[in-house]
Amino acid sequence: AYAFKSSGSSISTTGTIGGNNFIGYLSDFRIYNRVLPEHEIKTLYNSELVAWYKFNDSSITMLLDSSGNNFALTNSGTAQFDNNLTCITGNGSVYFANSHYMIIPDTIHPYNIWTANTINGGISFSFWAKLSTLSQAWARILFIQNSTTDWVTILRNNATNQIRFSTGNNSTETYWDTVNSGTTALNYFDNNWHHIVWTFANSSAPNANEWRIYVDNNCILPVSGQSKTSTLDRKSTRLNSSHMSESRM
Repeated sequence: AYAFKSSGSSISTTGTIGGNNFIGYLSDFRIYNRVLPEHEIKTLYNSELVAWYKFNDSSITMLLDSSGNNFALTNSGTAQFDNNLTCITGNGSVYFANSHYMIIPDTIHPYNIWTANTINGGISFSFWAKLSTLSQAWARILFIQNSTTDWVTILRNNATNQIRFSTGNNSTETYWDTVNSGTTALNYFDNNWHHIVWTFANSSAPNANEWRIYVDNNCILPVSGQSKTSTLDRKSTRLNSSHMSESRM
């Protein structure tokens, strides 16, 4: 397993939220066609994968989808393969900065995935990220967008070392920031690897439309007195991201 490196970042270059791209690495990015329960998040079985990007072996094979569904990435920058860095999982990793990006096919449609299952249905994003403290304010890690008006994104919370999870459009935003747990600040832009999972239940799930966020196998949302619910937009069709290694959906 190897890594690749570029001088760019992000999988999209437009949008109303954020606008900068973080500096660092992602690994093991996945999207599932259901909401992952906690015990599966701890083991991350390979079943029911929509896409799985290991970013392994070469500048060509790093773009391939290991789920068997053939959703290969498009390298839209000058990203270069680098065999000097691997994720802690042993799979490869991607490094970006500035304006380079990778595109997941439009045939991966988050709204369709989110609504497909009528029993405990939803969508889950899972990846490893090594987030640099050099990332700019509002730097985007993951970005799904249909235009400049509708988005699902994970990004740096302004210039802090915390993460913001956000959905919305030009008139409405629903978001949650990893501010603290008790007296302990939840800072993840720290140049270390972290495992991040964000799930969206659909209306068929017991926790209808609820967000669940896990970092390093700990559920940080919902927590006592705090929860978030929202629906995904029908038109959100593109996944945009910055530095990643072995990611799954």
